[in-house]
Amino acid sequence: MQIFCSTEFAKSLNLLTKQKFSTTYGTVKAEISAFFKQYDTFDKVLNKSYMLRENKFIRINKVRLENPLQNSGKFGGYRLIILCDKRNDDVGLIYVYPKTGPHGKDSTTTEFLIKIVKKYSEDKKAGKLIKYEL
Repeated sequence: MQIFCSTEFAKSLNLLTKQKFSTTYGTVKAEISAFFKQYDTFDKVLNKSYMLRENKFIRINKVRLENPLQNSGKFGGYRLIILCDKRNDDVGLIYVYPKTGPHGKDSTTTEFLIKIVKKYSEDKKAGKLIKYEL
């Protein structure tokens, strides 16, 4: 399993990891790494997450991650939107957002999902995907 991230994911992660949000979102990178260390195969990742959309080759999943700085467990933690490509067992990180705090969102809309999946596809075609290192 290889893990790649889109430019849209990188933007969302960079926003959360700015110094001024370190006391609110400072654990986001560690939580993402911990998830992929625990679910270390493509099948584990594919089957652990909540499915948002799926076709023959691609599944878009939402992963709930804890934010220990918010003391709300997974319920109020981060949401990681991933793309699982069954053709080559690759995982694409396409967006991350918190449920609570200054950048908190309740959920994503279908239109937003289409936008970020399209951006991932464009990044892939343009060779802009970045291999994510745990």
